[in-house]
Amino acid sequence: MDFQSINKCFESEHFNKMMMMMNLQSYYRHQKTILNGFFLLIQLLILMKTINAFNDQHQPKRICYLLIENQQNHLIPIDQLKYSLCTHWIFSFAHLDDYNVNVSTLMDDYIRKVMSSTNNQTEQYYLISIGTTDMSFVDNPKKIEKFIDSIIQLMDRFYLDGFDLDWEFPMQRKHQFTHLLRMIRYRFKHKFNHRGKPYILSVALSPVIYIVETSYDIHSIGHLVDFVNLMTYDFHSPNTIPYTNFNSPLYANQLDRLYFEYFNTNFAVNYMIQLGLLPQKIMVGIPFYGYKYYLVNKNFHNLYALSNGTEVPVAFNEICDDFLLDPNTTIVFDHYSKVPYAYREYEWITYDDYESITIKAQWIMDNHLGGSMTFPLNYDDYNGEKCINNKQQQQQQRQRRRSKHYPLQSILFDIIN
Repeated sequence: MDFQSINKCFESEHFNKMMMMMNLQSYYRHQKTILNGFFLLIQLLILMKTINAFNDQHQPKRICYLLIENQQNHLIPIDQLKYSLCTHWIFSFAHLDDYNVNVSTLMDDYIRKVMSSTNNQTEQYYLISIGTTDMSFVDNPKKIEKFIDSIIQLMDRFYLDGFDLDWEFPMQRKHQFTHLLRMIRYRFKHKFNHRGKPYILSVALSPVIYIVETSYDIHSIGHLVDFVNLMTYDFHSPNTIPYTNFNSPLYANQLDRLYFEYFNTNFAVNYMIQLGLLPQKIMVGIPFYGYKYYLVNKNFHNLYALSNGTEVPVAFNEICDDFLLDPNTTIVFDHYSKVPYAYREYEWITYDDYESITIKAQWIMDNHLGGSMTFPLNYDDYNGEKCINNKQQQQQQRQRRRSKHYPLQSILFDIIN
């Protein structure tokens, strides 16, 4: 083939079409590579988001109720708040005006100061709770909408992350309660907070059987809320049955019989799981307060000793300061229920201490539960002044090398982490 023939071949229409096809194929291969890379990047981003969401949901939580209203000597000064001790802070309690959620001037001022002092920390979440016994508007859809509007307005005002509902108790209105939560959840899914995420929704629930049966559809509630603050305390108090017993036992005592065998944290948590609540959504309530009983006969000071039925809730920092440091006080740790009690003359107190909270925290982790719920943080020895001479605290400080401030919550921080 001579040069002219070769040249004509290169100039032919067939050759040009062939070269065009090759260029197009190369172009499409290049575009396909870019597109595949783009889709791979999207998949990686979705996977990372899923993993982060999974970790957020299953990371152990330390929920802390912070009481603001009517606290007098127990309102924690802003500069003494230690934010890292809790993963979720719940400001308590807002109040209802008919069907609108409001806060007092004191609470408004306190929340604003707290939020401005956090320095935009992203590790903690801040919620507001309403505690009420009357939700009579739940049969009225329009009032429910206005109720939810007022919640969202309040959260937006303070740049909060979510809302906690403590209705004590719905009783024969369990279906209305579930419907209310469903409406709140629907609105929260379509309204993002200042972090660009849907608002958090939590509830405080009683584990007492007759309240659960009449008040809660546990399976449905578990699907509607982010977590449940299980009130595993107030199992016994002086004004319910006038016999000494524990406020928040981990297990049943050997003396417990019949219905009283169910009044303990271990039963309560497993009962909730049997009803369909995911373990990871259960925040186990740990009270930072106890109850003082007055004995009828000071020589009978064990469990189920007769008392006069006068109920006196006592903060842990007051128990520590006034009662445990007294050399005339006798302290007994019950190895069945894993909680202590103490007595002095006619006074008898049930409470939680360093040992019982350590055991409960480890029990939470061993059972792969969602975390702890402190009620309330105010009653810890937050300034380190009330329990400083307590031998048990001094031993705990040496073992864990923790600050003398917030000795109880510091235990939860160490273990549930």
